[in-house]
Amino acid sequence: MTFVCAGLSPLLNLCASGLVPKNRPIHYLDYENTYDPSRFTSSIPHTSDFIVGLSQLFDIEIIHHGPLKWYCPPPAERTPVNCISWEEPPITLEPENTVSLNSTLFLSELLKGTSVDIFPEGSSCFGPFTRPTFTSEFFKLRIRSQFDRLLRRLLKKPYYLSNLWLLPDYDGIIENRFVTHSFYQVLSTHKFFSSLASAASFFASRYPSIDFRHISFPVFHPVIENLSSPQYSIYLAHPLIDSAQTVIVKNKPRDLISAIDSLSSNIVSIPQSYRWLPAELITLQTPMHYFGSYSTVLLSFPRHRISICQPPDLLLSSQNRYYNSGLISLLNL
Repeated sequence: MTFVCAGLSPLLNLCASGLVPKNRPIHYLDYENTYDPSRFTSSIPHTSDFIVGLSQLFDIEIIHHGPLKWYCPPPAERTPVNCISWEEPPITLEPENTVSLNSTLFLSELLKGTSVDIFPEGSSCFGPFTRPTFTSEFFKLRIRSQFDRLLRRLLKKPYYLSNLWLLPDYDGIIENRFVTHSFYQVLSTHKFFSSLASAASFFASRYPSIDFRHISFPVFHPVIENLSSPQYSIYLAHPLIDSAQTVIVKNKPRDLISAIDSLSSNIVSIPQSYRWLPAELITLQTPMHYFGSYSTVLLSFPRHRISICQPPDLLLSSQNRYYNSGLISLLNL
């Protein structure tokens, strides 16, 4: 079994999953978009040091491939000549492989004729489980998985999809729903979150700039991209934010809003050079409360410490519900 992933969150999750034997390495694909290096890159600050830390913590060999070249023009600019291309990673795959969903593009030629377990990239793993699909949970899922397998054989897909792994939630709700399922498998709730908590403590010590273990019950908020500063002033006028001693906010690396901490004296922003790190390295340092819209990050919180508050923008709110509809359905949020 060969293990391959791209992106620091899938890498952290794969290390914490318990799926990788001690005698097997993880191949980490580090791609940089040569069309515009500021877009869709996994070549980021602290990557090498983060990988060294993960390898030490989990006692797993991580082979860092890259930076590798990936040319990805925007859809409107793509033509038969100006098309997506990438540098193939120097990896030899086996008859059976576990790969993260976001790495399948780069491995498309190498995966031909192999059996593949897909490891989740993020909330996209919950895509099939919108409420209409999930009405008769296990009956429909069993029929769907068998149909998908047959369809892939008929269409001669380049690889055989063996299993789809799903991320667990802190309370174990998702794991309990799929306890008898053979196609969709959920990572062990206890193993996964205990490993992530160890990683959060480890990297808090390694990176003092993101060490929040001394703060008593802070609120965590993932910043909503494209929400204007005036809208954010309205959004944060919430009793939970007003009453919190500390509100830890984490921007995406290229968020338009850069000064959210100026909106309130109790807001602390993750330093820009650490925004690329997985949010779970923050949320599992100490008991926290989640405040924000639907996000994969809320999986690391127990239900009683989750406060969903949609942004004051109809389009952003609708998009958020659409992209997280499977997660909403599974957790009955």
